[in-house]
Amino acid sequence: MSEFAVSRPRSSCVTVPSVSPQPPLVQAIFNRDVEEVRSLLNQKENINVLDQERRTPLHAAAYIGDVAILELLILSGANVNAKDTVWLTPLHRAAASRHEKALQLLLKHSAFVRHLLRLGVEIDEPNSFGNTALHIACYMGQDAVANELVNVGANVNQPNEKGFTPLHFAAVSTNGALCLEILVNNGADVNFQSKEGKSPLHMAAIHGRFTRSQILIQNGSEIDCADKYGNTPLHVAARYGHELLISTLMTNGADTARRGIHDMFPLHLAVLFGFSDCCRKLLSSGDPPRPVPAPGWPLGTARNVECLNLLLSSGADLRRRDKFGRAEAHSGPSEEEPLKESRLKEAFLDNGADPSLRDKQGYTAVHYAAAYGNRQNLELLLEMSFNCLEDVESTVPVSPLHLAAYNGHCEALKALAETLVNLDVRDHKGRTALYLATERGASECVQVLTSHGASALVKERKRKWTPLHAAAANGNTDSLHLLIDSGERADITDVMDIHGQTPLMLAIMNGHVDCVHLLLDKGSTADAADKRGRTALHRGSVVDYSGYSPMHWASYSGESLIRSKIQMSVVDYSGYSPMHWASYSGESLIRSKIQMSVVDYSGYSPMHWASYSGESLIRSKIQMSVVDYSGYSPMHWASYSGESLIRSKIQMSVVDYSGYSPMHWASYSGESLIRSKIQMSVVDYSGYSPMHWASYSGESLIRSKIQMSVVDYSGYSPMHWASYSGESLIRSKIQMSVVDYSGYSPMHWASYSGESLIRSKIQMSVVDYSGYSPMHWASYSGESLIRSKIQMSVVDYSGYSPMHWASYSGESLIRSKIQMSVVDYSGYSPMHWASYSGESLIRSKIQMSVVDYSGYSPMHWASYSGHEDCLELLLEHNPFAYLEGNPFTPLHCAVINNQDGTAEMLVEALGAKIVNSRDAKGRTPLHAAAFADNVRGLQLLLRHQAQVDSADKMGRTPLMVASENGHTAALEFLLFQAKANITVLDVNKNTALHLACSKGHEKCALLILGETQDLGLINASNSALQMPLHIAARNGLASVVQALLSRGATVLAVDEEGHTPALACAPNKDVADCLALILSTMKPFPPKDALGSFSLSLLTNCGIAAKAAAAAACGHPTG
Repeated sequence: MSEFAVSRPRSSCVTVPSVSPQPPLVQAIFNRDVEEVRSLLNQKENINVLDQERRTPLHAAAYIGDVAILELLILSGANVNAKDTVWLTPLHRAAASRHEKALQLLLKHSAFVRHLLRLGVEIDEPNSFGNTALHIACYMGQDAVANELVNVGANVNQPNEKGFTPLHFAAVSTNGALCLEILVNNGADVNFQSKEGKSPLHMAAIHGRFTRSQILIQNGSEIDCADKYGNTPLHVAARYGHELLISTLMTNGADTARRGIHDMFPLHLAVLFGFSDCCRKLLSSGDPPRPVPAPGWPLGTARNVECLNLLLSSGADLRRRDKFGRAEAHSGPSEEEPLKESRLKEAFLDNGADPSLRDKQGYTAVHYAAAYGNRQNLELLLEMSFNCLEDVESTVPVSPLHLAAYNGHCEALKALAETLVNLDVRDHKGRTALYLATERGASECVQVLTSHGASALVKERKRKWTPLHAAAANGNTDSLHLLIDSGERADITDVMDIHGQTPLMLAIMNGHVDCVHLLLDKGSTADAADKRGRTALHRGSVVDYSGYSPMHWASYSGESLIRSKIQMSVVDYSGYSPMHWASYSGESLIRSKIQMSVVDYSGYSPMHWASYSGESLIRSKIQMSVVDYSGYSPMHWASYSGESLIRSKIQMSVVDYSGYSPMHWASYSGESLIRSKIQMSVVDYSGYSPMHWASYSGESLIRSKIQMSVVDYSGYSPMHWASYSGESLIRSKIQMSVVDYSGYSPMHWASYSGESLIRSKIQMSVVDYSGYSPMHWASYSGESLIRSKIQMSVVDYSGYSPMHWASYSGESLIRSKIQMSVVDYSGYSPMHWASYSGESLIRSKIQMSVVDYSGYSPMHWASYSGHEDCLELLLEHNPFAYLEGNPFTPLHCAVINNQDGTAEMLVEALGAKIVNSRDAKGRTPLHAAAFADNVRGLQLLLRHQAQVDSADKMGRTPLMVASENGHTAALEFLLFQAKANITVLDVNKNTALHLACSKGHEKCALLILGETQDLGLINASNSALQMPLHIAARNGLASVVQALLSRGATVLAVDEEGHTPALACAPNKDVADCLALILSTMKPFPPKDALGSFSLSLLTNCGIAAKAAAAAACGHPTG
């Protein structure tokens, strides 16, 4: 029933501002030292200094309520409308702190200081939860404060975020009776409903505010007003047990037969929550107890015997049913103590309730008691009604025994087990109660049932599973242990289902290791096969059809194989035996004589896998020449894994079906090749020789004369692979010009891997089929290019030169004069890539002015990416490079991406020349910083003589850019710190205020309005003859409209379509024209003198204003 609840206000409304650390002025205020405050103010102490929660000294003074200090601060220019982080003003603080005198002073000085409300207190200013000062005063029970606020015009019907008005708060408050009278006497709407539909009378009913409910009723509050749940105040009072309030509501005509939540009557709620006095009062109305669709009868909801007796004495029928066919005897779970509940059930039975009645599902009271686990009720039912014994045996749809077992109610199960003769009764699926308890993992229920003789061998109908199967499949080890120990027969662990599966198979298939261990320990047969000939070792194939058995996986994971005699030569559908997998996992093979020559369907023997995993091969004579179906011998795999090959003479020339010999794999894995003369020229089916693979893995090639010119089927020679892997190429004269089928030479690969190229004269101009030369690859890998004169101007088929790649990888480019002006097909030069990667560019004179196809130079990229070391070198090389290329300068790039470091470097190096530079659209870096809401960038630029009001080609200043994009931080800085001009017009005659309103940026518009009372700006028209009022009204900015009207915005001005601001609220021109026609036929507007107040009154009662005010906050009802 949480929908009836109302939460207390958040502590942020009344939190004491922290005292330390605080500015001296705030400390003096909390010390109530008036002279110290005066002294600090005379020393020009910042009167509007903010703490971490954006509270000003005036907040502190309002909180402590020191009138003398408060007056000093206000007369010294303190901002009386300053808001903290939760939008609390000093007025909110005073209202929450019971300081009437402080409040009076704030209100008194508002008219004086603001000069026609310019600097005065906004009486109805909401905090972040939508609560005004009047809300807070009413909730705190501050009747004097509330009276002051109402007297100066506070809106008594202002809703907060959740739609609660001050009257709702006064109805709830402990001490809010006088506040409620003040509000009612000043026209508060007593029927105003919150977003949940609660009226002030609902709120009074929740808390039992008898006097306040009478005041509300006397002032026209609707008695039967329903909230969104359908509850009237009478429902609420009944739910919370307020008898006196129920009496008042009934006396004033409240409908006791009105349906509320879940179609309940007030009587249901009173009975449901056990309020017998309220029940008696509601029954006194003369209406008999009525049925309800759900959850049942008033009688069925009774929570104590007294309520039950009251209902029975009023003629309640114990045999009537609800729409589910339930009678009173079926009453469901209760929140009462078991003893009270059993007494209640006894009262039902004593008064003639029939426990044998069945609902629409066939359940009786016994079923309900079993399902909810109430042993006392079960025993009572079984004791008091002989017919209930038949219900215990009932299996339609399930028996009470099944319900108790399924829900894990051990005590209820004991009561039923002691009554029943046969505990193996089955449901419509053939499941016993023991099966359900096992499946659900209710081990205590399993123990109860097995101890009373329930059988663990009864099979369900579909899969013929026993409880053992269910326990093994679901991993319920405790239940499985109890079932095995029941000892019905010796081979209980090997019982099979319809497919011939044993519990061990199911446990293995589902990965339940503990169950596997238990079953094996209890004697489960591991070699037992199902109807398809699969053993427990192959059970995994049932799931993924990959042929992996649990023993394969155990081998794969490196677990020692079962230390018992198990048939290990069995292979799965891929031909893998457990020993293959054990070998693969890298575990030492079983140190005993095991059949090792068996191969899988891919041709892998255990030695293949052991070799693959990198374990030293068995240090004994084993058949090593066997190859798998891919042609791999164990030595291939050992070579692949990187283990030193057996240090003895072994047949090494055997190749696999891809043509790989063991030396290929050893080379690939990076082990030093056998330091002896071995046949190295053999190539695999891809054409790879062992030297290819060794090269690929990055090991130093054999330091002897070896045939290096052999190429694989892709055209790779060993030097290609060695180059690729990053090892220094053989420091001797080797044929390097050979290229692979992609056109790669060894130098390409060495370059790619990042090793220093051979420090000798090598043919470097050869390019691969993509046009890459070795220097491209070396550059790409990030190694320093050869420190000698090498042809660097060659470009690949994408137009990349080696310097492109070196730059991209982030290595320092060659510290010598190299041709740097070459650009790729995207227009990028090597310096672009180096700039992008953030490495320091060459510390020598290189052509740096090259730009890409967008006109951006390396300096642009370094500035945008924040690479200060790059930028430093670029500035040293050519500080005027920013003048070339795109006029959107590096400084623009830096500030728009919030790169303060590079921006500062540019400003310090180039000064005002770049600070006020303009791009192609006339925008300065200050525009870019405003666009990005970069306040630090704005500060930096303005410190270096940036022109704050410079306009671009559209006539827009940085202030206008910030306004249009809704950047309040930048706007606030430009307004308050930079003193930007807010009257500048763009080419369409829009001001910053126009732009803020047009984009719906309410806070920006309010910031601008807070700085002006200029009617010329407020009523300024753009080229479409639209004033800010037109635009704000069209976009539904209620608070902006209200601020404009309060500052004298004219409501009669027309735009180019002939529409006033009021007509601008229409969604389109046609609707506006219709509205104008209707208004023209209505009575004339009030006289001119009353126009302002009429407009404000209209706005106050306008739905959109209320909606916007509520949307401005994010708190709960009471803030």
